[in-house]
Amino acid sequence: MIIYTIAVIIIFLILIRIFGPALYKRLYRVYIALVGKVDHVTATDPPFTIMIRDQADSDWNSGFEFDIRCKEDTSLNMFWGVETKLISRLTDSPTSTFTTSTSSLEQTFSDHSTYTQGPMRVQAECAHRLIALPDRDFTLGLPPRDRVPLVLLCTVGDVNVLESEIVSMITVVHIRDEHCTDITSKIKEVVCLKNGYWMSMSRYYDGGRVDGGMCVVCRDVLVNRILLPCRHMCLCDMCVQDADQHCPMCGMEFTSSVIV
Repeated sequence: MIIYTIAVIIIFLILIRIFGPALYKRLYRVYIALVGKVDHVTATDPPFTIMIRDQADSDWNSGFEFDIRCKEDTSLNMFWGVETKLISRLTDSPTSTFTTSTSSLEQTFSDHSTYTQGPMRVQAECAHRLIALPDRDFTLGLPPRDRVPLVLLCTVGDVNVLESEIVSMITVVHIRDEHCTDITSKIKEVVCLKNGYWMSMSRYYDGGRVDGGMCVVCRDVLVNRILLPCRHMCLCDMCVQDADQHCPMCGMEFTSSVIV
């Protein structure tokens, strides 16, 4: 019996040596299938999703339709003709001087825009299709322009029930007109976190990605989790469950992860 046990251990060690992390990952999958998934880490998705429809056919005269889906009840505002310097302040500064309260955000953007529409209440877990149509008398003039056509501001109604670290998001939209003929599209999305920091959506998702994009633990699967609050993107969806709630890149304790 002892010899048999030793033989099994030796064979196992040889297999580990040959196949490395890939074998460990497959064995871990078997373990998860037998005992169920470990849920000591909470996975969260961004609370807002905005998608512009029929981009090629949308222009300044006809406006455009967009779909919005929110995980929590949300306040939506449209700010037309927002000063570009305000957008730059949100993305270029490492720390934000902006408060995360809904009323203050709305007032800040209102003070730096030509006119506003809203707020509108968007119900949670429902797909909404809305129309953005600029005022006929409002024009941006010839480029270079010091204002963007439209900014959509989404802010969750109750931060206390929110699973995600994101509490607000602004979506900057270009609308095709006679002077700027690029198709109507989202130029930039900037999010505000619970700690008051603002950053671009791309930086939020990709700023901490490891070189090569492979999980630093198993080296077998592409990373698809961002750890919060450190924002390192270094683990796959399986290894994040076995990370002892500490980031392998910086050692900081994390309480949640975002699926990307």
